Amino acid sequence: MLRAGFGRTDITPELGVLLGGYSLERPAERILDNLHSTALMIEESGRTAIVMNLDWVEISEETVALLRDKINQAIGVKQEHINISVSHSHSTPNTVSCWGWGDADQKYIDSVLDTIVQSAIIAQDHLQEVEVGFATTESLAGVSRRRISENHGFDYSADERELFDPEMTVVRFRNNGKEAGIVVHYGAHCTAMGANRLVSRDWCGIMKDRLEGQFNAPVLFLNGAIGGVGPRTNVRMGKNNLAAGVGDGINSVYEVGYRAATDAMRALLSIKEWRKDLKLNVHVEDITIPYAPLSQLKEAHAMVAKYESIKKPYGQDMCLYKHYMAVIEAHKGEMIKSRKFTQSVIAFGPLAIVPFPGEVFPGITLRIKHDSPFLHTLCSSITNGYWSYLHTREAIHRDQNQRFEIWSTKMMSPYSFADNIDDVLVEQNLQLLRKIYNKIK
Repeated sequence: MLRAGFGRTDITPELGVLLGGYSLERPAERILDNLHSTALMIEESGRTAIVMNLDWVEISEETVALLRDKINQAIGVKQEHINISVSHSHSTPNTVSCWGWGDADQKYIDSVLDTIVQSAIIAQDHLQEVEVGFATTESLAGVSRRRISENHGFDYSADERELFDPEMTVVRFRNNGKEAGIVVHYGAHCTAMGANRLVSRDWCGIMKDRLEGQFNAPVLFLNGAIGGVGPRTNVRMGKNNLAAGVGDGINSVYEVGYRAATDAMRALLSIKEWRKDLKLNVHVEDITIPYAPLSQLKEAHAMVAKYESIKKPYGQDMCLYKHYMAVIEAHKGEMIKSRKFTQSVIAFGPLAIVPFPGEVFPGITLRIKHDSPFLHTLCSSITNGYWSYLHTREAIHRDQNQRFEIWSTKMMSPYSFADNIDDVLVEQNLQLLRKIYNKIK
C-alpha cells in the first residue's frame, strides 16, 4: 500500500532582500504573497522518496546537497531519493550566483534551510495510506516566447506556432475519500509579475491558492519545460503581439494564474479511477553532459578588452566579461570535456518524475515524453541544481544574435554545453526511464 504525506512551511524573506531573475538590482519593497517550501513524502514497501518544491527562482547544487544532508539526518530518507525543485518565480530572492545577475543572498538562504527541512518533517508526520488518481488536460496558461520577427530575430512576444508543451498533468491523493494533497505539473516561466520589487510566487501561487481553497489540501507545483516558454498574458507588445516574456504586474499574475487553475480544476474533477496498489521506485545514475570546446585564447582576450570598459554591475556585458576572464584562466589547466549530473528518477505507478538541473527546452522534454514507457512523464526544470538553459540545437542555430537564452549559458562557467546536448539528454534519460520501468512493471 502506498503512503503519502504533504508538508509546508513559510520561507518568505524580509523586505530589502535582493530579488533574482533579472539582470538588475531589485531590493524587495513589498510582500505580495508569502513564499513556501512544499514537500511530498512517498513510502511503499520500505522505500521512501521526497519531492520538494521551493518558491525560489533557482537553486544551486551546493544548496541541494546541504538540504539533502539535513533532511537525511532529520528523517532518514536517502539523500539521492530527495528531489528539490523551484517554481522559478522571478519575484523571489536571488538564490544562485550568476555573472551579470548578482550574487546569491547566502544570508537569506542560510536563514531558511532549517525551515525548508521542517516541511519534509511535516510531510513525514502526515504519512497516510492513499489512493491516487491521475489526469491530463490541455492548458494555454503558457506559450512560446520565441516569435521570429520580420528581421529574422527573436523577441519575447507570444507565438502559438512555435513549440511549447500544452499538457498539464495533475495527481490527486486521497485517504478514505478525504483530500490529502495535489501535484500539478506544467511548464511556463513564472514571470507574469515583471521586474518590479514585489515578492510573489507569481501565477503559480494564484493557481495553488485557488485549488487549495476548493480542495482544502496542499498543492505542490512542478514547473516543466520552461526554456523559451513564458506566461500567456494579455499585455500588448508592439502593434499586433502579446507579451510572453514578462507581464505588467498583478493583473497578469491573476489572469495567468486563474487560467491555469481553471485547467487544473477541470483535470482534477475528471479523475474517475483511483489506485492503491502503486509501486514506488527510485533509480539513481550519473548522466554525462558534453561541453563544447573552450573558446580560443585569442578570442577570449579580445572579448575581455571589448567588455572591460563598457561593463556595468549587471547585464550581458558583465556576464560576458567575467565569462571570458574565466576562459583565460581555464586555459591554464587541463581542458574539461563534460560534466556529470547524478540523476534521481522517482516513479510510482504510471508516473515518473525526471529532474533537469536547468531551464529545459520543450524540444527535449516532448521527445522524452513521447518515447517514455511511463504514461505520465513529468520533466521538472531547475531540480537538484541550476546550469542555466538546457537548449536544443534548433534554438542555438536560429539564434544568430546570441539571444539571452543562449548567451546566458555563459553566466556560470568558462564552458558552454555542446550543441548536441538535446540528443544526449533525450537518450540518457530514456535509458534511465526504461531501467526503472522494468523494475516496477
